[in-house]
Amino acid sequence: MYGIVQIKGHQYKVQAGDIIDVDKLDANVDDTVDFDQVLFTGGSNPRVGSPTVDGAKVVAKVVRQARSRKVIVMRRSPGKYKKKNGHRTHYTGLLITEVHNGAGDVEKADAKKKTAKPKKTETKKAAPKKAKKAEPKKAKVAPKKEVTIEPQDLTKVEGIGPKIAGILNDSGIYTWQDLADTKVDDLKAILEAAGPRYKSKNPGSWPKQAKMAAKGEWEKLEAWQDEHDHGIEK
Repeated sequence: MYGIVQIKGHQYKVQAGDIIDVDKLDANVDDTVDFDQVLFTGGSNPRVGSPTVDGAKVVAKVVRQARSRKVIVMRRSPGKYKKKNGHRTHYTGLLITEVHNGAGDVEKADAKKKTAKPKKTETKKAAPKKAKKAEPKKAKVAPKKEVTIEPQDLTKVEGIGPKIAGILNDSGIYTWQDLADTKVDDLKAILEAAGPRYKSKNPGSWPKQAKMAAKGEWEKLEAWQDEHDHGIEK
């Protein structure tokens, strides 16, 4: 099931488990926010709003508050003046946790799949055998628990946008420390494999910026970014 929801004047098609970036919301990271401006819900029981679907809502969790990549604005008048400004738009990252269609159907991101119970098998009694020397029992090894890594906002690094952050996540780079430990040549190979659109990106300073972010040196990082356009060192 999916829904089309309106958030701050923009429409988004969402499903439970999706992560979307919207205009900055007045909320903190890990806060839960509800949106009732649902225009349509699809699935086995589609509903069309007039203009909104009665009782429908989308529930989301705030996963990041960040700024987009820097945009350079040049203003000049021949013979009069020349001015250069930088701008970075603030945005909020949302994880869609629930989609309600207003008719009792709910889709949740953390729904657990039902697992079939193992069938009991009958064991036949075997004929008695000659006694053998008892072998030492092997120590039982506890099953390894799956460790989930909470992704960090890689877009805080100048030159990385939401699309590239997703590409890095797909390559196993989830945290600022992961990025700091990755060689520049490896980053270039990842971008080249993602397509010609990303081949021209210059990741030369990304590990350096990520190292500052991993240490929590935000003032130092912001000062560095203000001195370098698009995170490129000359």
